[in-house]
Amino acid sequence: MVWRSRRLHADVSATCSHCGVLAVLLNVGSAGRTVSEYARVLGTSQSLMTRHLADLGEINRYHETGYDLIEARTDPMDRRAKRNQLTAKGQRLVGQILGALTR
Repeated sequence: MVWRSRRLHADVSATCSHCGVLAVLLNVGSAGRTVSEYARVLGTSQSLMTRHLADLGEINRYHETGYDLIEARTDPMDRRAKRNQLTAKGQRLVGQILGALTR
């Protein structure tokens, strides 16, 4: 499986935790949730979920270039909240991962 994942996307070395976050983001009806909603779905803390989402975003938690697999948008109904969703690059990667897993 490691070999397959390297073949899928050589410049993404996401951990299994990150893959879980990506899978939840891809689920129908889950796009555009807040950090706390994703944390609740995955049974983890908000702080850990924030770190995972930051690592998968355009700029990671260390203020370096991230994977650019998700984006956070301001909720139009509550400007304090950010809604996270897969970018086009993230959707392609998750599709490739799911395709490899079903082979």
